[in-house]
Amino acid sequence: MTSICRHPVLRLVLLLAAPLGCAAQRDSPDEHSVATVLTDWVPQQGRLVLGFKNPDVRVLSFAGSSHPATRVRARGELFDAAAGGTAYQGVTFNSTDGSQLRITSVVAPVAPDETWQYVVEQLRPNTTTWEPACDAPNPLVPLAVPLPDPVPSIAMQGLWLGPLYWNNASYVTLSCKSGVAAKCAGWGFPVDKQWPHVTKGGLIRWASGGDLMEACSRMARADYCALGMPNTLDGTPVQIDNVYEGVQQHNGMEFEAAWTGKAITDGAPAVNLPVVCLSKRRWSTLPLGGNCPLQVPDPRVTAKAKFCEDTDMETAGALVYSSSSYMDAGLYTYSYPATGARFTTSSVVPRGHGQPPEWKITQPPGVDTPPADPLPVFEASIFAAALPVTIPDAGVVQLFSYRCGDDLITTTSELADPPCTKLALEGHVYPRNAAGRASLRRWYSPLTKRSYTTAISPTTMAAGTWNLVETVGGVLRAAIDVNLRWSALAGYTYTIDAQTAAGDWITSCIDSAAIGTATTFAYHGVCSGNGNYALNHADILAFRVVATRPGKPTYTSEPQLYDGFSSDVYLSLSAPSSVVTAVEIRWPDLGADMVYSIDVRVSGGDWLRCADRNLLGDSTSYIHTGRCWSSGANAAVSKLAAIRLCAFARDKDAPAACSEVPYSGTLPIVDVKLKI
Repeated sequence: MTSICRHPVLRLVLLLAAPLGCAAQRDSPDEHSVATVLTDWVPQQGRLVLGFKNPDVRVLSFAGSSHPATRVRARGELFDAAAGGTAYQGVTFNSTDGSQLRITSVVAPVAPDETWQYVVEQLRPNTTTWEPACDAPNPLVPLAVPLPDPVPSIAMQGLWLGPLYWNNASYVTLSCKSGVAAKCAGWGFPVDKQWPHVTKGGLIRWASGGDLMEACSRMARADYCALGMPNTLDGTPVQIDNVYEGVQQHNGMEFEAAWTGKAITDGAPAVNLPVVCLSKRRWSTLPLGGNCPLQVPDPRVTAKAKFCEDTDMETAGALVYSSSSYMDAGLYTYSYPATGARFTTSSVVPRGHGQPPEWKITQPPGVDTPPADPLPVFEASIFAAALPVTIPDAGVVQLFSYRCGDDLITTTSELADPPCTKLALEGHVYPRNAAGRASLRRWYSPLTKRSYTTAISPTTMAAGTWNLVETVGGVLRAAIDVNLRWSALAGYTYTIDAQTAAGDWITSCIDSAAIGTATTFAYHGVCSGNGNYALNHADILAFRVVATRPGKPTYTSEPQLYDGFSSDVYLSLSAPSSVVTAVEIRWPDLGADMVYSIDVRVSGGDWLRCADRNLLGDSTSYIHTGRCWSSGANAAVSKLAAIRLCAFARDKDAPAACSEVPYSGTLPIVDVKLKI
């Protein structure tokens, strides 16, 4: 986990104009600095190819529209034999996934470097409601130029088949400006660009605009394997260069990788070309997808692998280069069997099996070296303690570790000194309940009188008699199990399908041999029913459950979109006689000083305290599965008649507000309106 800083050799100096040093860090990581504004030429890449809401990648057809012979001409203008440009406002068309779309607004270019822009809506399935078709992912850091709302799209000739671009003149693609295809076009890689035939290094190289677009799109998504699996986060700053043109330098960037691409042409087969070479990964704690370690060995951990600096990158087929900053750290939990203490920290990193972990800082007084056994538990990826200058720190908070008597606490809250002694700045996290981020929570066991900061599901922790103290903050990516639950059908067995970030369905990701007739399953990141295919929860777009029974109809739930970070998901299986087995209760966030409790009432019974304040803390949702942990009683979902939510100020016994809602026992989600 220790980062390696390697200075480029002369060969790379010739290619990049000047050597890129180690990522520049702020002088005083313990103090917040004024946010850095990213310059326009440091692009912020992402995880989506075209940027559409599920599915991301679509093949479009104007055949049934008023402009069936649609093509693209200069500056991305849609046209046919009769008209173009603004004539496309109001046009309705289709995509091969079955969705219907329409163009609601057309913006003509004004400046010479601008393109035509099209605002697109899509018809929601089984309704008459239209919604924006383009997604607006939550960026890692504030964008230098925020995207408009709604997000517009640009037009380009050809089509995308997953992560592969096909230069087919019979098709037109719209790419949202939140997708990397549109971003690459704006960064100087449009599909119709004519590139020189001699590289900066003097090598004769013929490559089409489609080849450079595909290489750029893989670079922008950190798709090391060319399998359509992103290994980055939306909005990560990167430095882009290519083999034909000059490079612009930026303080804090380290050479990362060399990328190639080969667009599909008529009559030619598709070619998946992985990254040419690696010098560092964009994110040190995000795992590579697919079989990348086999195709492209990581030179930091594989002795026979070569760094890019030691490779003739142009001869090896490189078209695009990328550089990025070291910005993340791994948060690990170490257990001390003798005392029962847990230490959640980024200050120590694991080493080889059977070896004790290594301290990145001077070992704090009074804290033992964590043992080699049991193995450390990876909790989450967080921002590093010393942020690179490319990452503004205005939107993050500092995460510290403390020693409080015999307890070790990791939190964003300020703990009194004494009785607590600050040990280390562990890094930075997002504020509590940050939208689109997995939550890091601090729990306390009254039995062992110890704390535990983790991203594990509250339903899992509650079953272990832990009390929730606070939501510490949001993390970049959490190592969590996804607790899947679904409706029950008597006599049926179940399988789970998962949809990848590339839009492909992994059928029988979890097969009936693993599930049987159960109505819950904890997904651990591996499709055990499909060749042990590794699929991180952050790379899943949707889940669905399939119910089968010999001699009976097969039922499949509607795909349940997954946000990439939630630890509890309910799949509503609509079928005759199906029974709801869990209900998700949701409510608004009333502020950092408020905590909550949930009571339920079964038909003909009294109110039961189901989840007390010390369990819910400042959370804003809870899944009731039939067990009331705070009272030790059972309250089956099917028998519930009402749900009551109360909000409390942290230091007050009386509730500040309560709200009751009736419940029929058949709804998988209940939204409770609550205000003070």
